[in-house]
Amino acid sequence: MLARAELLLAPLRARTTRRSSRARAFDPNSTPLQGSHASVKRVPESDLPPLPPLPDLRELAKMAAIDITDEEIEDWTPKVHEIVKWFGKLREIDLSNAEEYEAPGREGLMADDWMRDDEPEYFEDVERMMKESAHWDGKFIKVPAVGGSVGTDFGPGATSVDEPSTTTTASASSAVTPNEELLGMELKVGKVLSVENHPESEKLYVEMVECGEDEPRLICSGLAPYMSKDDVLGKLVIVVANLKPRNMAGMKSNGMLLAASDAAHENVELLCAPEGAVPGERITWDGAENIEPHGVNKVAKKKIWEGVQKDLKTDATKGANWNGLPMLTSAGQCTCASLTDANVG
Repeated sequence: MLARAELLLAPLRARTTRRSSRARAFDPNSTPLQGSHASVKRVPESDLPPLPPLPDLRELAKMAAIDITDEEIEDWTPKVHEIVKWFGKLREIDLSNAEEYEAPGREGLMADDWMRDDEPEYFEDVERMMKESAHWDGKFIKVPAVGGSVGTDFGPGATSVDEPSTTTTASASSAVTPNEELLGMELKVGKVLSVENHPESEKLYVEMVECGEDEPRLICSGLAPYMSKDDVLGKLVIVVANLKPRNMAGMKSNGMLLAASDAAHENVELLCAPEGAVPGERITWDGAENIEPHGVNKVAKKKIWEGVQKDLKTDATKGANWNGLPMLTSAGQCTCASLTDANVG
C-alpha cells in the first residue's frame, strides 16, 4: 500500500503543463499496432468485481510520509482519481485471447539487465548500513541485504564487527561541533501547570505546559505507565517545541516532553531543567549559538528531529548530552533522576 501511495503522489510534484501529442493508450481513436486488426474484446460489466473506493490523498500522503498542503490536495485529488479510474477501465479489456507482444525498446529495462551480481552484505544495524552505503561506488546502486524488518532481524550470517566505542568522554566532547540540525531544533524549558489522564487512553497524560508563550501548550505524553501525575506536575521540563501538532487519541498535542529511558524501555524518567531555569528559554549546547528554529514542516519532511534525537543520551552523572555536548539552561545542565547512559527522547 505504501508503494502504491508513492506511485500515485510522487509524480505529481514534477508534473508539467506540457501535453503529449501521442495517442493515449487504449484510446479507441488511436492507431492500432502494426499487424493488429482485431477489435478490442471487452469483459461484460456484470462480470467485473466492484472498484475500491477512490483514495483519500491526505491518508495516502500520511502513509507515504509525504508532506503536502491543503492546496496540493485540492489540486491533485481529481488528477489521482482520474488515474485510478483509468486503471479501472483496464479491467474491462479481455486479454484471454491476446497474442504475446514484446514492446520495442525494452532492452535494459528489466532487473536482470541492470542489477549487479554483488553478494549480499549484512549489517548489525540500520545506522551502520546507511553510513556504509554512502561510500559505495559503481555504475549502479549496491542494495544492502537486510534479512528482516528494519530494526528486528538482520538476517542469517550477520557477524559482529569491532567498532570504536561510541561513548563520548569529556575530553573528546571538545572536538564535537553542533550541526545546523541540532542548533535549529527548538528545545525549550517548560513548567508543567497541570496533569490529567487522557480521556481516551490510559497510557497518556494531558499536560498544560508554560513555555513562555502567549498561552500554555497542551501536550500529550506517554508517561502514564511509568510515573504518577505528581511526578510530572510542577516540574521544569524540556519541550521539543517545533514539531508538527500530532493527533494523539483524538487530542491534538503541541509538542513533546523529553524523558530518559533504559535500553529495554522499562524504566523512564522525566528530563528536567535545574531550579532557576526560566520557562521559555531555549536549550544551548556548550556555548554554541542557536539559529532560527526550523519550521515544523521542514522538521517533519526532512526527519530532522529523528536525526538529532538518536544522539541524545545521559552520561555517567545523569546529565543529558548530544554527542557529549551538555544540554544546558541558564541554570545548568538538564538531568534525569537516576538513569545513566540512557537514551533521551
